[in-house]
Amino acid sequence: MKDNFSQEFIADLNSQISKLTKEIARIRVLQKELPKIDAEATTMMREAAAHLTSTAPVVDQWMRLAFAYEWRVASAAAHGRSWPVFVRKTEKTKTADGELRSFTTSAGELGRSVGAATLMTSEAWRLWDLRRINHL
Repeated sequence: MKDNFSQEFIADLNSQISKLTKEIARIRVLQKELPKIDAEATTMMREAAAHLTSTAPVVDQWMRLAFAYEWRVASAAAHGRSWPVFVRKTEKTKTADGELRSFTTSAGELGRSVGAATLMTSEAWRLWDLRRINHL
């Protein structure tokens, strides 16, 4: 690594490793204090899918709909948070405290986002105008 990366970059990595190691130790202490929960992703996915597709009585229908809604919202939030990192250009910078920060946008990206929001708002107003006028 020393031959391929700058000393500053290696120092940043070592700092991140130190912070993450402390965080791992903190989480391990919390895990010992809290009751053990089976949190395997595949188990949760199977159980959620079984619940959502079950033929439970009508009484449970509202709970199933609420669960499906929460599942979709949480999934959208999780995927939405990771999307900019994989799709948009990411720039990294350091704060005065030495923390590494990532920026996942540019002026061009912001311009496109504002343009898209403007077009959507304009279309919404156009459709609202069409609905409020009696066309008969």
